[in-house]
Amino acid sequence: MIGSMMGFISLLTLMAGAIGDGHSLEIPEGDIEVLKLAALGGESSAAKRLYEHYSVASVQYEEGNKWLRICAENGDVVCEYNYGFILTKSAESEERVRGKYWLNEAAKHGNNRAVEYLRELDTGHKKGRAKRAK
Repeated sequence: MIGSMMGFISLLTLMAGAIGDGHSLEIPEGDIEVLKLAALGGESSAAKRLYEHYSVASVQYEEGNKWLRICAENGDVVCEYNYGFILTKSAESEERVRGKYWLNEAAKHGNNRAVEYLRELDTGHKKGRAKRAK
């Protein structure tokens, strides 16, 4: 889905506060299924842990994005921002629109980075329209 955004995953994980080497984000094999069930049941911290594990420790970006989306759906404001940010960088216009939705959710929940980034996106779109109008 968002294959071209692989580099952003690691960056966003660091932005989310997961600082350190990838080994500190590893999850013991026996704990993964328990975390998956908790995440699917609505626990955002479990989904975030899976996102960080798959995105950094085991470098499985597709799987990491899956858990990032679930974390955002579960109401974690950092994941809402991260997922929105990634989607706005997509080559597909539908994903960029959905990205703005998640950024708006994060902004609504008090994420100042989301507010700033939405302003940047808006300013960029206005500049692009002005250039096309000339």
